[in-house]
Amino acid sequence: MFLEKNRKKLNVIFALCSGLIGVLVSWILTKSNASGGVFVTGVALAMVFVLLLSCGINWLWYRAFLKEVDDLAPILKEQNDPDRYIAEITKRLKGKKSAQTIALLQMKIAGAYSQKREFEQARECLAKVQPQKLHGLVRVAYQLQLIQTLLAQQETESARELLEQNRTEFLKLQKTELLGPFIALVLVWEQVQLGDAKAAEALLTAAQEQFKTNPEAAACLTEAQALLPHMPAEGPYSPDTDD
Repeated sequence: MFLEKNRKKLNVIFALCSGLIGVLVSWILTKSNASGGVFVTGVALAMVFVLLLSCGINWLWYRAFLKEVDDLAPILKEQNDPDRYIAEITKRLKGKKSAQTIALLQMKIAGAYSQKREFEQARECLAKVQPQKLHGLVRVAYQLQLIQTLLAQQETESARELLEQNRTEFLKLQKTELLGPFIALVLVWEQVQLGDAKAAEALLTAAQEQFKTNPEAAACLTEAQALLPHMPAEGPYSPDTDD
């Protein structure tokens, strides 16, 4: 990929262009006997222009990178080959410094390990993420995935604490197509744990109606349904009747 291989070079080129533009503006204004204020303004505008171009290059690179990662999804979902998926995503971790990008990739690797039911390895991947440096939906998605991993390991108390810490944000995003099904899953689990089967079923029914046209939600909501007391618990974690 051109942007992936040449992003740093392009940023250096733009920085050099910034300096050259400043020198050129200086020369032109000197020849035209322009005032110092005009000179400073011209250089500042040139610097802003180059900065915007550099930001644009990084934005285009990130979009292309996300598409490249998304294009690997069939390896996991359709070919059911988590080992190959993990290997491909691990390759793309090399050289990455952005906390958001690293988190995104580690979460995908953790998801593949969870599909293999290797939850300890999934937990280790999530432990490499710096949640304090995350923002937006990535941060919320990370918290949700960590809760689900804790549940898979039967660490119910830790899962409850994390759910309580993030409850406000979860409720705000409860109806979003991207994260809503996963939020419904942990909220259904919570009500089952509290012994309120009716509330759990009501949450699940509402989520099923809300996301009935979302094909990505089906597996998650099936997992939530398995948590209900009258359903067989076939998911990676089941109601902990001891709590």
